[in-house]
Amino acid sequence: MQHPNAKRTPAGRYDVGMLVERDGLSFGQVAKHAHASKSTVWEWTTRWRAASPDDRDTFACLRDRSGR
Repeated sequence: MQHPNAKRTPAGRYDVGMLVERDGLSFGQVAKHAHASKSTVWEWTTRWRAASPDDRDTFACLRDRSGR
């Protein structure tokens, strides 16, 4: 279940990550565009890069995770 205060859904995080992966923008450029921190954009992109094809297909790698 998506956190009710989440700024981005997994599909939105995918779009942000693709600005880095596909379009070659820097983390800073994408962070400014997405109103997120560079470290957040880096985290989403790193999760995407490390994910299995199955996790990519379902966006499982971009779902909310516990902050604990």
